[in-house]
Amino acid sequence: MQKLINPKMIGVARNLRGLSQKNLSDMANFTQGKLSKLENGFLQCSQEDIEILAKCLHLPVQFFYEEMNLYGIGLSLMYRKKRRTSVKEMKHMEALFQLRRMQIAKLIQSIYFGATHFVHFDVTQDTPEEIAQKTRAMLNVPLGPIENIVHLIEEMGGIIFTEHNPDSDIDAVSQWIHNTSMNGGGILADTLVPPLFYYNSAKPMDRVRFSLAHELGHILMHSSGDRVPSETMEDEANRFAAEFLMPRADIKPQLRDLTLKKLPPLKISWKVSMQALIYRAAELSCITQNQKQYMFQKFSSWGYRKREPEQYDPPMERPSLIREMIDIHTRDLEYTHSEIMHLLNCSEEVEFDELYGKRCLRAV
Repeated sequence: MQKLINPKMIGVARNLRGLSQKNLSDMANFTQGKLSKLENGFLQCSQEDIEILAKCLHLPVQFFYEEMNLYGIGLSLMYRKKRRTSVKEMKHMEALFQLRRMQIAKLIQSIYFGATHFVHFDVTQDTPEEIAQKTRAMLNVPLGPIENIVHLIEEMGGIIFTEHNPDSDIDAVSQWIHNTSMNGGGILADTLVPPLFYYNSAKPMDRVRFSLAHELGHILMHSSGDRVPSETMEDEANRFAAEFLMPRADIKPQLRDLTLKKLPPLKISWKVSMQALIYRAAELSCITQNQKQYMFQKFSSWGYRKREPEQYDPPMERPSLIREMIDIHTRDLEYTHSEIMHLLNCSEEVEFDELYGKRCLRAV
Protein backbone atom coordinates (compact mmCIF):
# COMPACT_ATOMS: atom_id res chain seq x y z
CA MET A 1 0.00 0.00 0.00
CA GLN A 2 1.39 3.37 -1.02
CA LYS A 3 2.19 5.66 1.90
CA LEU A 4 0.21 8.89 1.93
CA ILE A 5 1.71 12.30 2.51
CA ASN A 6 0.94 14.32 5.62
CA PRO A 7 -1.22 17.12 4.15
CA LYS A 8 -0.41 19.46 7.04
CA MET A 9 3.17 19.59 5.84
CA ILE A 10 2.07 21.39 2.67
CA GLY A 11 0.87 24.31 4.78
CA VAL A 12 4.03 24.22 6.88
CA ALA A 13 6.17 24.34 3.73
CA ARG A 14 4.11 27.12 2.19
CA ASN A 15 4.33 29.28 5.33
CA LEU A 16 8.03 28.52 5.62
CA ARG A 17 8.49 30.13 2.20
CA GLY A 18 6.17 33.03 3.01
CA LEU A 19 3.63 32.13 0.33
CA SER A 20 -0.13 32.47 0.35
CA GLN A 21 -2.33 29.72 -1.08
CA LYS A 22 -2.89 31.94 -4.12
CA ASN A 23 0.88 32.40 -4.61
CA LEU A 24 1.60 28.67 -4.43
CA SER A 25 -1.39 27.60 -6.51
CA ASP A 26 -0.25 29.98 -9.29
CA MET A 27 3.30 28.63 -9.12
CA ALA A 28 2.09 25.01 -9.22
CA ASN A 29 -0.58 25.70 -11.85
CA PHE A 30 -3.27 24.39 -9.48
CA THR A 31 -6.55 26.05 -8.68
CA GLN A 32 -6.58 27.56 -5.21
CA GLY A 33 -9.51 25.28 -4.37
CA LYS A 34 -7.44 22.22 -5.24
CA LEU A 35 -4.51 23.39 -3.12
CA SER A 36 -6.81 24.18 -0.19
CA LYS A 37 -8.32 20.69 -0.35
CA LEU A 38 -4.86 19.11 -0.59
CA GLU A 39 -3.68 21.02 2.48
CA ASN A 40 -6.76 20.01 4.46
CA GLY A 41 -6.72 16.37 3.39
CA PHE A 42 -9.94 16.46 1.35
CA LEU A 43 -8.03 15.47 -1.79
CA GLN A 44 -5.39 12.79 -1.98
CA CYS A 45 -2.12 14.15 -3.30
CA SER A 46 -0.79 12.28 -6.32
CA GLN A 47 2.90 11.61 -6.78
CA GLU A 48 2.95 14.12 -9.62
CA ASP A 49 1.26 16.76 -7.46
CA ILE A 50 3.69 16.35 -4.58
CA GLU A 51 6.69 16.48 -6.90
CA ILE A 52 5.38 19.75 -8.36
CA LEU A 53 4.86 21.22 -4.88
CA ALA A 54 8.27 20.03 -3.71
CA LYS A 55 9.91 21.74 -6.67
CA CYS A 56 7.99 24.99 -6.13
CA LEU A 57 8.82 25.02 -2.41
CA HIS A 58 12.48 23.93 -2.77
CA LEU A 59 12.04 20.98 -0.42
CA PRO A 60 12.63 17.25 -0.87
CA VAL A 61 9.60 15.06 -1.49
CA GLN A 62 10.17 13.14 1.76
CA PHE A 63 9.51 16.34 3.74
CA PHE A 64 5.80 15.97 3.00
CA TYR A 65 5.70 12.46 4.50
CA GLU A 66 6.95 13.56 7.93
CA GLU A 67 4.59 12.80 10.82
CA MET A 68 4.93 15.17 13.75
CA ASN A 69 2.78 17.22 16.06
CA LEU A 70 2.46 20.83 14.98
CA TYR A 71 2.61 23.63 17.55
CA GLY A 72 2.17 27.37 17.62
CA ILE A 73 4.81 29.73 18.96
CA GLY A 74 2.88 30.23 22.19
CA LEU A 75 3.70 33.03 24.61
CA SER A 76 6.79 34.31 22.85
CA LEU A 77 4.94 36.37 20.23
CA MET A 78 1.53 36.54 21.90
CA TYR A 79 1.59 40.22 22.79
CA ARG A 80 4.20 41.48 20.35
CA LYS A 81 1.94 40.51 17.46
CA LYS A 82 -0.59 43.07 18.67
CA ARG A 83 1.96 45.83 18.13
CA ARG A 84 3.82 45.06 14.92
CA THR A 85 4.23 41.41 13.92
CA SER A 86 2.28 40.58 10.77
CA VAL A 87 0.27 37.39 10.32
CA LYS A 88 2.62 36.41 7.49
CA GLU A 89 5.63 36.75 9.80
CA MET A 90 3.86 34.76 12.51
CA LYS A 91 3.09 31.93 10.11
CA HIS A 92 6.65 31.91 8.78
CA MET A 93 8.05 31.78 12.31
CA GLU A 94 5.72 28.94 13.30
CA ALA A 95 6.75 26.96 10.21
CA LEU A 96 10.44 27.64 10.82
CA PHE A 97 10.13 26.33 14.38
CA GLN A 98 8.26 23.22 13.13
CA LEU A 99 11.13 22.50 10.74
CA ARG A 100 13.93 23.15 13.23
CA ARG A 101 12.21 21.16 15.98
CA MET A 102 11.84 18.21 13.59
CA GLN A 103 15.48 18.44 12.50
CA ILE A 104 16.79 18.75 16.05
CA ALA A 105 14.62 15.84 17.24
CA LYS A 106 16.19 13.68 14.53
CA LEU A 107 19.71 14.71 15.52
CA ILE A 108 19.07 14.10 19.22
CA GLN A 109 17.73 10.60 18.59
CA SER A 110 21.20 9.26 17.79
CA ILE A 111 23.32 11.08 20.36
CA TYR A 112 23.40 11.57 24.11
CA PHE A 113 22.34 15.16 24.61
CA GLY A 114 22.38 15.24 28.40
CA ALA A 115 20.16 17.06 30.87
CA THR A 116 19.23 20.69 30.44
CA HIS A 117 19.63 23.25 33.21
CA PHE A 118 16.35 25.10 32.83
CA VAL A 119 14.19 25.41 35.93
CA HIS A 120 10.80 26.98 36.42
CA PHE A 121 10.60 29.99 38.73
CA ASP A 122 7.36 31.18 40.29
CA VAL A 123 7.09 34.85 39.42
CA THR A 124 4.34 35.23 42.01
CA GLN A 125 6.87 34.32 44.73
CA ASP A 126 9.97 36.09 43.40
CA THR A 127 10.26 39.28 41.36
CA PRO A 128 11.72 39.05 37.84
CA GLU A 129 14.80 40.82 39.20
CA GLU A 130 15.24 38.21 41.95
CA ILE A 131 14.80 35.41 39.40
CA ALA A 132 17.47 36.99 37.19
CA GLN A 133 19.84 37.18 40.16
CA LYS A 134 19.14 33.53 41.07
CA THR A 135 19.70 32.46 37.47
CA ARG A 136 23.07 34.21 37.31
CA ALA A 137 24.05 32.57 40.60
CA MET A 138 22.84 29.16 39.43
CA LEU A 139 24.96 29.48 36.28
CA ASN A 140 27.99 30.83 38.16
CA VAL A 141 28.00 33.98 36.05
CA PRO A 142 30.77 36.36 37.22
CA LEU A 143 29.97 39.87 38.37
CA GLY A 144 29.57 42.45 35.63
CA PRO A 145 28.61 42.06 31.98
CA ILE A 146 27.68 38.70 30.47
CA GLU A 147 30.41 37.93 27.98
CA ASN A 148 28.42 35.74 25.58
CA ILE A 149 24.72 35.09 26.15
CA VAL A 150 24.49 32.71 23.18
CA HIS A 151 27.08 30.36 24.68
CA LEU A 152 25.47 30.74 28.11
CA ILE A 153 22.07 29.59 26.82
CA GLU A 154 23.71 26.72 24.95
CA GLU A 155 25.57 25.68 28.11
CA MET A 156 22.17 25.51 29.83
CA GLY A 157 21.07 23.07 27.11
CA GLY A 158 19.08 25.49 24.97
CA ILE A 159 19.40 25.21 21.22
CA ILE A 160 19.77 28.42 19.23
CA PHE A 161 19.23 28.80 15.50
CA THR A 162 19.32 31.91 13.37
CA GLU A 163 17.99 33.42 10.18
CA HIS A 164 19.24 36.46 8.29
CA ASN A 165 16.00 38.36 7.63
CA PRO A 166 16.47 42.14 7.20
CA ASP A 167 12.79 42.63 6.35
CA SER A 168 11.49 41.17 9.63
CA ASP A 169 10.61 43.13 12.76
CA ILE A 170 11.28 40.06 14.90
CA ASP A 171 14.55 40.05 16.87
CA ALA A 172 14.21 36.78 18.80
CA VAL A 173 11.67 34.07 19.64
CA SER A 174 11.66 31.08 22.00
CA GLN A 175 9.63 27.89 22.36
CA TRP A 176 9.68 24.96 24.74
CA ILE A 177 7.48 22.01 23.82
CA HIS A 178 7.97 19.48 26.58
CA ASN A 179 7.05 16.41 24.52
CA THR A 180 7.71 16.23 20.80
CA SER A 181 6.32 13.18 19.02
CA MET A 182 7.68 12.38 15.61
CA ASN A 183 7.51 9.45 13.25
CA GLY A 184 10.57 9.03 11.05
CA GLY A 185 10.73 6.13 8.61
CA GLY A 186 7.89 4.32 10.37
CA ILE A 187 9.70 4.29 13.74
CA LEU A 188 7.74 6.17 16.36
CA ALA A 189 9.94 8.05 18.81
CA ASP A 190 9.12 10.40 21.64
CA THR A 191 11.95 12.88 21.69
CA LEU A 192 12.33 15.53 24.34
CA VAL A 193 13.54 18.62 22.49
CA PRO A 194 15.22 21.26 24.69
CA PRO A 195 14.08 24.90 24.67
CA LEU A 196 14.56 26.43 21.24
CA PHE A 197 15.72 30.01 20.72
CA TYR A 198 15.74 31.92 17.44
CA TYR A 199 17.40 35.20 16.66
CA ASN A 200 17.52 37.33 13.55
CA SER A 201 21.18 37.81 12.60
CA ALA A 202 20.26 40.87 10.52
CA LYS A 203 19.69 42.76 13.78
CA PRO A 204 22.48 44.45 15.78
CA MET A 205 23.91 42.17 18.44
CA ASP A 206 23.07 44.58 21.26
CA ARG A 207 19.38 44.18 20.41
CA VAL A 208 19.77 40.43 19.94
CA ARG A 209 21.39 40.01 23.37
CA PHE A 210 18.57 41.84 25.14
CA SER A 211 15.96 39.93 23.12
CA LEU A 212 17.56 36.58 23.95
CA ALA A 213 17.64 37.52 27.64
CA HIS A 214 13.97 38.48 27.32
CA GLU A 215 13.19 35.07 25.78
CA LEU A 216 15.18 33.31 28.49
CA GLY A 217 12.98 35.10 31.00
CA HIS A 218 9.87 33.73 29.27
CA ILE A 219 11.27 30.18 29.33
CA LEU A 220 12.18 30.36 33.03
CA MET A 221 9.10 32.23 34.27
CA HIS A 222 6.24 31.52 31.88
CA SER A 223 6.60 28.11 30.23
CA SER A 224 5.35 25.83 33.02
CA GLY A 225 1.68 26.33 32.17
CA ASP A 226 0.82 27.28 35.74
CA ARG A 227 -0.03 30.88 34.87
CA VAL A 228 -2.75 32.22 32.67
CA PRO A 229 -1.12 34.35 29.93
CA SER A 230 -1.37 38.04 30.77
CA GLU A 231 -0.17 41.43 29.58
CA THR A 232 2.31 41.58 32.48
CA MET A 233 4.42 38.77 31.01
CA GLU A 234 6.19 41.06 28.52
CA ASP A 235 7.04 43.53 31.26
CA GLU A 236 8.24 40.69 33.50
CA ALA A 237 10.49 39.35 30.72
CA ASN A 238 11.90 42.84 30.12
CA ARG A 239 12.62 43.31 33.82
CA PHE A 240 14.33 39.91 33.91
CA ALA A 241 16.46 40.81 30.87
CA ALA A 242 17.49 44.19 32.31
CA GLU A 243 18.63 42.67 35.61
CA PHE A 244 20.20 39.63 33.94
CA LEU A 245 22.34 41.72 31.57
CA MET A 246 22.76 44.81 33.75
CA PRO A 247 22.56 43.78 37.43
CA ARG A 248 21.60 46.69 39.66
CA ALA A 249 24.46 46.17 42.13
CA ASP A 250 27.10 46.02 39.38
CA ILE A 251 25.96 48.70 36.96
CA LYS A 252 24.41 51.38 39.19
CA PRO A 253 27.73 52.95 40.23
CA GLN A 254 28.66 53.26 36.53
CA LEU A 255 25.37 54.92 35.61
CA ARG A 256 25.53 57.74 38.15
CA ASP A 257 25.85 61.16 36.49
CA LEU A 258 25.31 59.52 33.10
CA THR A 259 26.01 61.74 30.09
CA LEU A 260 25.79 61.21 26.35
CA LYS A 261 29.60 61.01 26.16
CA LYS A 262 29.69 58.17 28.68
CA LEU A 263 27.25 56.00 26.73
CA PRO A 264 29.52 54.58 23.95
CA PRO A 265 32.18 53.12 26.30
CA LEU A 266 29.45 51.75 28.56
CA LYS A 267 27.81 50.10 25.56
CA ILE A 268 31.10 48.52 24.52
CA SER A 269 31.63 47.21 28.05
CA TRP A 270 28.12 45.94 28.80
CA LYS A 271 27.22 44.91 25.21
CA VAL A 272 23.73 46.38 25.38
CA SER A 273 22.29 49.30 23.45
CA MET A 274 22.83 52.84 24.61
CA GLN A 275 19.05 53.17 24.76
CA ALA A 276 18.88 50.21 27.16
CA LEU A 277 21.50 51.93 29.31
CA ILE A 278 19.43 55.12 29.38
CA TYR A 279 16.31 53.19 30.40
CA ARG A 280 18.27 51.34 33.06
CA ALA A 281 19.77 54.56 34.43
CA ALA A 282 16.28 56.04 34.77
CA GLU A 283 14.94 52.85 36.41
CA LEU A 284 17.74 52.98 38.97
CA SER A 285 17.22 56.73 39.60
CA CYS A 286 20.68 57.55 38.30
CA ILE A 287 19.19 60.17 36.00
CA THR A 288 15.95 62.13 36.11
CA GLN A 289 13.04 61.63 33.75
CA ASN A 290 13.91 65.01 32.19
CA GLN A 291 17.46 63.84 31.53
CA LYS A 292 16.15 60.60 30.03
CA GLN A 293 13.80 62.55 27.75
CA TYR A 294 16.61 64.89 26.69
CA MET A 295 18.89 61.98 25.78
CA PHE A 296 16.19 60.29 23.72
CA GLN A 297 15.44 63.56 21.94
CA LYS A 298 19.09 63.80 20.95
CA PHE A 299 19.07 60.17 19.82
CA SER A 300 16.01 60.87 17.67
CA SER A 301 17.68 63.86 16.03
CA TRP A 302 20.80 61.78 15.32
CA GLY A 303 18.84 58.80 13.99
CA TYR A 304 20.07 56.59 16.83
CA ARG A 305 16.56 55.45 17.82
CA LYS A 306 16.45 53.38 14.61
CA ARG A 307 20.11 52.38 14.40
CA GLU A 308 22.94 53.17 16.78
CA PRO A 309 26.43 53.67 15.27
CA GLU A 310 27.83 50.37 14.02
CA GLN A 311 31.33 51.05 15.41
CA TYR A 312 29.93 50.48 18.92
CA ASP A 313 28.15 47.21 18.09
CA PRO A 314 29.13 44.15 20.17
CA PRO A 315 30.67 41.33 18.13
CA MET A 316 28.30 38.75 16.70
CA GLU A 317 27.77 35.76 19.00
CA ARG A 318 27.56 32.52 17.03
CA PRO A 319 25.62 29.45 18.16
CA SER A 320 27.50 26.16 17.85
CA LEU A 321 25.34 23.38 19.32
CA ILE A 322 23.53 22.37 16.11
CA ARG A 323 26.83 22.41 14.24
CA GLU A 324 28.35 20.14 16.91
CA MET A 325 25.43 17.67 16.64
CA ILE A 326 25.81 17.52 12.87
CA ASP A 327 29.56 17.06 13.24
CA ILE A 328 28.98 14.10 15.57
CA HIS A 329 26.83 12.48 12.89
CA THR A 330 29.44 12.95 10.16
CA ARG A 331 32.54 12.24 12.29
CA ASP A 332 31.43 9.61 14.81
CA LEU A 333 28.33 8.08 13.22
CA GLU A 334 29.87 8.17 9.72
CA TYR A 335 26.97 9.86 7.94
CA THR A 336 27.83 11.15 4.49
CA HIS A 337 26.94 14.71 3.58
CA SER A 338 24.12 13.49 1.32
CA GLU A 339 22.75 11.29 4.12
CA ILE A 340 22.73 14.24 6.52
CA MET A 341 20.98 16.34 3.89
CA HIS A 342 18.36 13.59 3.49
CA LEU A 343 17.93 13.14 7.25
CA LEU A 344 17.35 16.86 7.76
CA ASN A 345 15.15 17.35 4.68
CA CYS A 346 17.54 19.77 3.01
CA SER A 347 17.13 19.69 -0.76
CA GLU A 348 19.58 22.52 -1.42
CA GLU A 349 22.99 23.36 -0.01
CA VAL A 350 21.76 26.76 1.13
CA GLU A 351 19.22 25.07 3.42
CA PHE A 352 21.94 22.98 5.03
CA ASP A 353 24.24 26.00 5.34
CA GLU A 354 21.56 27.96 7.22
CA LEU A 355 21.09 25.12 9.68
CA TYR A 356 24.82 24.48 10.03
CA GLY A 357 25.58 28.16 10.51
CA LYS A 358 27.59 29.05 7.42
CA ARG A 359 25.26 31.62 5.86
CA CYS A 360 22.98 32.85 8.60
CA LEU A 361 25.57 35.04 10.30
CA ARG A 362 26.59 37.29 7.45
CA ALA A 363 27.95 40.71 8.38
CA VAL A 364 25.25 43.34 8.71
